[in-house]
Amino acid sequence: EDEEVRTGFLSAILDIPSEEIESAVLLPTGTLPEYGDDKLGILDVRVRLNNSSEIDIEMQMNSHAWWLARSLFYLCRMYAGQLHEGDGYEKLQKCIHIGILDFKLFDNEAYHSRFHLWEDTRRQMYTDKLEVHVLELPKIKDGAYPESKLLHWAKFLNSNTREEMKSMAVKDPYIGKAYRQVVKLSADEMARLEYEAREKAERDHDAYLKSSWLDGQKDGIEIGRRDGRAEGIEIGRKSGIEIGRKSGRRDGILFGMRISACIQNSRQEGLSDHQIISRLSERFSLKEEEAEEYMRDMELSDVSL
Repeated sequence: EDEEVRTGFLSAILDIPSEEIESAVLLPTGTLPEYGDDKLGILDVRVRLNNSSEIDIEMQMNSHAWWLARSLFYLCRMYAGQLHEGDGYEKLQKCIHIGILDFKLFDNEAYHSRFHLWEDTRRQMYTDKLEVHVLELPKIKDGAYPESKLLHWAKFLNSNTREEMKSMAVKDPYIGKAYRQVVKLSADEMARLEYEAREKAERDHDAYLKSSWLDGQKDGIEIGRRDGRAEGIEIGRKSGIEIGRKSGRRDGILFGMRISACIQNSRQEGLSDHQIISRLSERFSLKEEEAEEYMRDMELSDVSL
C-alpha cells in the first residue's frame, strides 16, 4: 500500500529511474463488467503513474492453466475501460500488466520476460500501448543471475524466512521500507492476511482442479461437458468408487466433490438456486451457464441416488 514501495518495485521491473515516477496512485481494483454476464476481473494492485500509464500487478501462487488468457483479458479490459461515451481514441494511455508468479510459465532460464506487440518478420513494434511483464520467482533458485534491483526484489518476494527478506532489505532502500512494513504487521493483521491467503489459496486450488480435470479428459475417460460433469459429481458423491487409473480423472472427481459439497451446504443455508449459482460462479471461476449445468447434474444425481 505504500507509494514509495510501489515506486521502488515499478522502477526495478520497468527499468526506469525512480525519479521519473512522480506518483504511483492506487486505483480501484475491480474492472467493471460491460454486460451482465461478463466476468468481473479483480486485480491485486492497480496503479496509475504520473504519465497516465495504468498498471495492474497480480501475484499468482499456484500454476494456472489459463494464465496467459487471464492476463490478456485483464490487460485488454483495462485498456478498453479508459474510454467512456463520447471519448476519442486519443484518450487511450499505455497499459501494463505485471504477473508475479510462483510457478514456471515458460521453458527457458529467464526469470523476467517483457512483451510487446511486434511484426513477426521485421520485428517492428506495432504499438507500445500494451505491455506485459512476467516475473517467474522459482527460476531464481535454479540459476545464477547478475545482480540488479529487479533480482533483489524477486529474491525478497520469494523469501521463505525473515532472514532472507532482511538480506535483501539492506541492498535497496525501497525493499528496506517494504521489509519494515512487514515486520510492523500486528498479530491481528497477520491473522487477517493469513485468512485471506487461505481463502485465495482455496479458490486457486479449485481453479487448478478445474484445469486438471479438463487436461485429464485427454488421458482419462472421454467425457463430454455435461456427461463428464455429471459423472464426476456422481462418483464424487459415492466417495470416488472406481475412480480409474488416470490422475486427470481423479482431479475431476475431486472437483465434482467440492462442487457437490458447496451445493449441499448452500441449500442447508437456505440459499435460492440463483444465489447458489452465483456462489458457484465466484468460488470455482465458472461461467453462469456452467454453474447452472452443475446444478442440473446435481439434481439428476440426487434422483438417481
